[in-house]
Amino acid sequence: MYVVVFSTSAAIQQHIDQVVQTAGTAGISFNAVGTPVVQNVPLTTLSLNDFVNPITAMMQTRFLTAVAAGKVMMQQKSGVILSLTATPGGIGYPYTCGFALPAVPLKASHATWLQNWVCMAYVW
Repeated sequence: MYVVVFSTSAAIQQHIDQVVQTAGTAGISFNAVGTPVVQNVPLTTLSLNDFVNPITAMMQTRFLTAVAAGKVMMQQKSGVILSLTATPGGIGYPYTCGFALPAVPLKASHATWLQNWVCMAYVW
């Protein structure tokens, strides 16, 4: 298991290249990124940055990791990209604000990415 604390495309790509060089394959990718969020307050008290930053940060890091791993896995014709989202994103709990909000676009993006990579795998 490797732990990476990077959020740039180049750093993530360098890491996945190192994993493949060392292990010979990238069988599983899991992004367990932590993002600072504001919770335990009413949504009406959040600033725009408190609302937007967790969504942006979570989507960026998941996208960059999934693209880097997906390219390798498509070449290998195998691999799994694991991802978790927060339950409050689908149910809605009070005062979860920045914690729950990133889960909503993540759920939609995972399905979209999966369908695109399945289609690309057939093209390759």
